[in-house]
Amino acid sequence: MSTSAHDLTLSADCRFGRFELQPVERRLLADGHPVALGARAFDLLLALVARAGQLVSKNELLTQVWPGLVVEENNLQVQVSALRKLLGQSSVSTIPGRGYRFELPLERLASAQAPPLAATIVATSASPVAPARAPTNLPPRQATLYGRATDVAAVKALLAQHPVVTIAGAGGIGKTRVAQAVAAQLAEERMADFPDGVWWVELAPIADG
Repeated sequence: MSTSAHDLTLSADCRFGRFELQPVERRLLADGHPVALGARAFDLLLALVARAGQLVSKNELLTQVWPGLVVEENNLQVQVSALRKLLGQSSVSTIPGRGYRFELPLERLASAQAPPLAATIVATSASPVAPARAPTNLPPRQATLYGRATDVAAVKALLAQHPVVTIAGAGGIGKTRVAQAVAAQLAEERMADFPDGVWWVELAPIADG
């Protein structure tokens, strides 16, 4: 995959070992099954895979994974450790004092063939105009969330009655994913209630109250 020196974006699906990375769907598969991966770790994986085999500096990764935020470097180390635990210790190498490099061999997957132009024109003319979407910084497509439909519905019901709802629980059980799923559904289902949009604000890196 060709990338410029500062390009950390990835749009094409790719495979490494038993894993398949689907950037647009924000999904990682292992042997064809979705893998639970936090949003920060997923963004870090995208940035490293986009420049696989090349050094990606710490500053570039911090800017890509935590845009607009000032975070400690240990946050990056934590996410790298999470990727190594999932993909294998040799998947990401550390370049001391400089950054990290993705080491697994990549196979770029061919994109689906575009439909004939005539079919595209017919489909476009027959399709209704999509309603305007409220402004948001949520990704256009959320990764599939399994087994949490009841939790999502419960949080949505609470938000209909209370201005603030706290999701509490042990680390790593999926609180962030549930909150993002709720926000995405509210942005679509209750757009009239949120004319200024639904926005995700990351507070985890903030250490000073």
